[in-house]
Amino acid sequence: MSDFINDLLGNLGGGATEKIGSSLGIDPKIIQAAIPILAPMILGGLKNQSANNGGQERVDHILNKYGDPNILDNVDGHLEQAGKQENFDTNLGGLLGNSGSQVTDILTKNFNLDVSTAMKIIPMVAPLIMGYLAKSKNENPEGSTGF
Repeated sequence: MSDFINDLLGNLGGGATEKIGSSLGIDPKIIQAAIPILAPMILGGLKNQSANNGGQERVDHILNKYGDPNILDNVDGHLEQAGKQENFDTNLGGLLGNSGSQVTDILTKNFNLDVSTAMKIIPMVAPLIMGYLAKSKNENPEGSTGF
């Protein structure tokens, strides 16, 4: 898992963690620390979807629908759109089950954040992770079975 996290963090070029931190008014190191908490939960959600809701085809559907492989090239555009949202879905449309509220609690307690800020982190960071996964799927001959 640490190789995946390190590769993901390396691919978040353009200062993504700094930009997210700045847009939320928090230290970018908090975003950098939140990614290793959130990424395994997203992977677990995809694994659960695969096991219970249609196999690898379901995972590919989710990544095709919600994972823009070009998002890492347009972090500013993503943050502009995310900043306009008024409702933040911390469960990512059910992908995380009820884990979104658990992640929010973890972020609140571990990083001394207020709940409203912590709730914004998941929907701001998750599309970057999903985009990275979609890009990996497209570049990997094994597709999404490669992660």
